[in-house]
Amino acid sequence: MPIRQLAPDVAAKIAAGEVVERPASVVKELIENSIDAGATQIRVDLTHGGLQLIRITDNGSGIPADELPLALTRHATSKVANIDDLENIRSLGFRGEALASIAAVAEVSLVSRPRGSEQGAQISAQSGQISDVTVAASPEGTMITVRNLFSAVPARLKFIKSRNTEVSHCHHLLEQYALAYPEIRFSVFSEGRQIFATPGDGQLASVLVEVYGLQIAEQMVQVQGDEQPEDPAYPIITGYTSRPTAYKSNRQHISFFVNRRWVLSRMLTSAVEGAYHSLLLTGRHPIAVINIQIDPSVLDVNVHPAKTEIRFLKERRVYASILRAVRAALLEEPEMPHWDPKQEEVAPQRSFEARTIQQEREAVEKLALDIDEETGEVYESGGGQQPAPLPNASSRRQIPADNPWMTVTEEESGTRPPLLGRLWQSHIHSPERAKSESGHLSVAPEPAIEERSEATASDPAAQNVALETMEESGPALSPIEQMWLQRTGRQEETVTSAVPTPVREPVQPPQQVSMLAASASPATESTIDVVDPHRTGHFPKVRVVGQVAQSYIVTEGEGGMYLIDQHAAHERILLERMVASLKARTPISQLLLTPIQLELSPNELEAIEDHQAQLEQIGFKLASDSHDGTLEVRAVPGVLVKQMNARSLHELLIELSSAESLGDTETWEERALANVACKAAIKANYFLTVSEMREMLEQLEQTRAPFSCCHGRPTMVHFGLNALARAFERR
Repeated sequence: MPIRQLAPDVAAKIAAGEVVERPASVVKELIENSIDAGATQIRVDLTHGGLQLIRITDNGSGIPADELPLALTRHATSKVANIDDLENIRSLGFRGEALASIAAVAEVSLVSRPRGSEQGAQISAQSGQISDVTVAASPEGTMITVRNLFSAVPARLKFIKSRNTEVSHCHHLLEQYALAYPEIRFSVFSEGRQIFATPGDGQLASVLVEVYGLQIAEQMVQVQGDEQPEDPAYPIITGYTSRPTAYKSNRQHISFFVNRRWVLSRMLTSAVEGAYHSLLLTGRHPIAVINIQIDPSVLDVNVHPAKTEIRFLKERRVYASILRAVRAALLEEPEMPHWDPKQEEVAPQRSFEARTIQQEREAVEKLALDIDEETGEVYESGGGQQPAPLPNASSRRQIPADNPWMTVTEEESGTRPPLLGRLWQSHIHSPERAKSESGHLSVAPEPAIEERSEATASDPAAQNVALETMEESGPALSPIEQMWLQRTGRQEETVTSAVPTPVREPVQPPQQVSMLAASASPATESTIDVVDPHRTGHFPKVRVVGQVAQSYIVTEGEGGMYLIDQHAAHERILLERMVASLKARTPISQLLLTPIQLELSPNELEAIEDHQAQLEQIGFKLASDSHDGTLEVRAVPGVLVKQMNARSLHELLIELSSAESLGDTETWEERALANVACKAAIKANYFLTVSEMREMLEQLEQTRAPFSCCHGRPTMVHFGLNALARAFERR
């Protein structure tokens, strides 16, 4: 077939196909023209999903009568004069193709009256043919009517969905522009019925209520990023994002506006979802409205025909700015799930809703517990009688057979229990030397620390300098660890961490539920059992009561009962400690007495080698041999010493090396540490003493996000007094 010049009408219809895909595409182009014209009120009318009629009416600056023919001509615009203007474009439209493309596939009528003009003018176009300009009565502004969309290209009608679907697309589009321009009053009508409207009061919060409803709008928190006036190209991030308790099943409710232009970007979406890492479960997606103000010279908006895609000169800077701003907003006021059965759903169904700690304190009632006001003792069972104190020795005994549900625990002799030796040493402090049994890791000894620990234990005066000595020659302690050591004066427990500690097998209770009752003296009970939130204002003040199924810690506080998932809580503690160490460039790495040899496939070995530098940043020391496909593990993060064997280490390394970094090293490192924390944390069915439970809550209270684990699952659930009363049909 010979090469020939296309007829003008054919070329126009082909070009229109890139811009006009469906009725929502027409609405988008016309709405952008109204916004660029400075309109403060925009009305949209739709008939039959926009196929029969689309009418856009605004009160913008209007178009002079002599410019109306140009408005319907291709490549005619008032926004760009030369190519340099594209580098600083701030208007939504700039190509001059919208009206011409629409006129090529539909019947278009345009009536406009410029501000200050005494009369308006009208012009129309059909199948590319433009009529003469005539005088018409019109208010200030512009009204564009599009009829019989795609009548000139019937083949396109085959791909149009139902009327309701097309109306839904137009509705969603108008919601986005309303979020970007809260000062504009939008109103949308379908078949003469109003389906959407905004007040135009300039408050984004007002638009959030109209778009998402009051219930979700109340769950949104304000986002305010950092500003750097000395760097005009630095992105300024503002907007709103939902708390982790409000989420959707897809990503359609994450909106981005770059210089108030609505854009679609997988990179920006990844930044927002990255901020929810460890706060939101997989498969759940946040609701967010993010505005990005940035110098137009570092953007390229001329990427997509519909102008919904954009390119940044410094993508990683924008990514990091969004992630930091959203993360900071989420951590400003963390929440815990709240159990509250509805009146008609006392049992067997349960429902959850989110409340802030402040809301719970406002609704608090007097505790209906048998508490001795002088000593603070809580009498849990046995007719209100206090359990007899234990002898001054580490032991565990059973309550007589007439009370088989209660187990009285050990270590209430007035001295601090060897908690760090059993639960925390292997996870937080200097890892101890472990035996190589059943393929588990063996840890290289540290003679200097061992010798010093013996001297410290025998010489009380040496205890005063133990912390300073540890800082000089041992692994760096986090501020939380130092605070604990200074508060308790138990430095020797940390210094002797290289000495093997016998591992005690968890005790199986006679029933599925074991209650751990504290039996300290009345004079010390209130100070030992109560966790007082001295650092943050969000963590509740609670008293440890016991443990359920060796998996959940039971506490009670001024707002009711709190259940803590011990595995999830330990995950959060380990993650934040490791992240803090990583940021301080002092990750706790433990050399192995005998390196572990792993046999890997070529693909696995290559993946690990690609991530080797990052793996070493979080505490691994690796040496690979590509000839025989082996990997030698010489050191591991300290928290893994007791938890890993060769097989689980193999699986973890493969999992870490296959994680998607999304081009951001910090994000990869935090995700990798989350996996490490999950492997290292204590599991369910692990017996904890009351002292260990108290210590865990103290450590959890120090974290920035205490109410969710690394994967977004809740660490704590609150059972309010009113909810408990309704569950027992007391009200």
